[in-house]
Amino acid sequence: MDIGNFIESKSAKFSVDLILPAHDFQTEWGRCSMLANYLARYTAYQYCRQDWAENLLSTITNDLLEAVVKVSPSNAEVSINCSQVDADILLEIGHTLNPDIIEVYRNFMSELCCNDIRDLYFQLLTDSHRPMPAFNQLGLAMLVHDFNARLATRLDISTGRALTQALIPTRDINA
Repeated sequence: MDIGNFIESKSAKFSVDLILPAHDFQTEWGRCSMLANYLARYTAYQYCRQDWAENLLSTITNDLLEAVVKVSPSNAEVSINCSQVDADILLEIGHTLNPDIIEVYRNFMSELCCNDIRDLYFQLLTDSHRPMPAFNQLGLAMLVHDFNARLATRLDISTGRALTQALIPTRDINA
């Protein structure tokens, strides 16, 4: 099941692939930001506004990675692909969802990818109660609202496997 405008693999100008155990991130959350910073620094050198590019790419990678790792079983693997497709950056994270979160994740991603984000974003921003179960819903909404990332998910409900994408526009960091 595809949620949002899922991008099929295209010819990439560059591509970085990693497969890591979810447990590594879950036991040391700082590894999410360490990996996000590495990918951002590796990718940002090519943009005119390199500092802004690095910050943008690091923030989006970190928030997306934290969200999917939070919902993954500790024995699962997380695959990460960062590639340049046309002028934009495509971040793909393959992951497994804990069985009790599949419907919640599907419903949230459907709302995030297929509706006007403004109301959902401000509801998450101002609500004193975190949605339960919580998996960084505000962070994902921020990626779409504040950074214009386009999220999509390919989800196999029967297995809980998901491939979540963030298409990161580069027009502002390349100007």
